Parts: sequence; structure tokens; C-alpha cells
Amino acid sequence: MACVLRAGGADFQVESFLLHSPFKPSHIWQKGSPRNRGRVSTMSGLSLVVSNAAIGDFKRQCEDAIGFLRRNSDEIRRLIAFSGLTEAELDFAVSLQPSAASQTDRLPAELVRIAGGLGLALTVSHYARHVEKVPL
Repeated sequence: MACVLRAGGADFQVESFLLHSPFKPSHIWQKGSPRNRGRVSTMSGLSLVVSNAAIGDFKRQCEDAIGFLRRNSDEIRRLIAFSGLTEAELDFAVSLQPSAASQTDRLPAELVRIAGGLGLALTVSHYARHVEKVPL
């Protein structure tokens, strides 16, 4: 999953929201449930796949996200307004360029405009590439 919509809140009732939603989350978590590294979740929430583009294809992730937001704007508005929801973001997974001293990943203005208009934050999460060593 290269781009996901993640939403949650301490008092967000995920199941209640999903009763009347066409969204099929890739992940659901509940407040108090175990998270990574032994921590406990302080909120309930869900994740939705927005783009399955490769982690190295940021342009395609952005294009897919724009399409997703346009197709689902009414349901996203309902999610944002749902009782108990306090956080919602689009999170783009981007691979770090090898040996780069710095890296810039530009979000298209159209994506920023649509996401912001729906009340979504934008996050770009950078991940190190796994480079295979070539035998000599």
C-alpha cells in the first residue's frame, strides 16, 4: 500500500461509521488495542487503500489519490464530520533516493486543494530502499 487514508479519534466508533459506508478498510484498530513496539492505541481508527502504486511511483500515487478523493468526496466529508473523529490524513509512502543528500517530493496543487477542502492532512513518509548487493 503506497498511499492510505488513515482516520481516527479517541471516541471514534469505527463500526458505527462503517455500518452505512461503502468503504472497505484495509485495517481497523480499537482504542486500548496493542500497537507496534508494545504500545497501546490511544484511539480507534481505520485505514483505506488509496493507491497501490509502487513505493517508487510517487506521481502515480498522487494521481490515484486525486481520483479517489473526487470519487469519494461525499463519503470522506461524512467521515470527517463523524462523531469522535479527530484526525484524518492521506499518507504517501515514498522511497528515499539512494545516496541523496536531500530529497524533495512535490505534492500537486490540485491534490493539496482537494484534500485540504475535505479536511485531510497530507503526510509523506519516507522509507529506505533495500538495495541488493551485486556480486563481483
